[in-house]
Amino acid sequence: MSTPVYRFSIGKFECYVIRDQVFPMTAENIFGEYPPEEYLPLVKTYHADPNNLHMSSTCLLVDTGGELVLFDAGDGTRNEGAEGQFLNNLNVAGIDPTDVTTVVLT
Repeated sequence: MSTPVYRFSIGKFECYVIRDQVFPMTAENIFGEYPPEEYLPLVKTYHADPNNLHMSSTCLLVDTGGELVLFDAGDGTRNEGAEGQFLNNLNVAGIDPTDVTTVVLT
């Protein structure tokens, strides 16, 4: 997801996938408990550099027409040097955080 907000509809619901942050990882970090010969072919299938992968953290906001339901609330500032951008990107979507009526933590 290159843009901070991706919007789509499901029936009458307006949905927003809101990026919190993107952070670098290596294949070894992701698949550490498995031997490289098991995960490297998969990484190469997608023409990815096993030493330069990117993971993203996103949240889902659903506007039901009567409520704004947020699934997860981002990483905040827990990752020093990689603070989440959820609140900034919520503003990009034109949504005031105080309008969220329900938060579901997964």
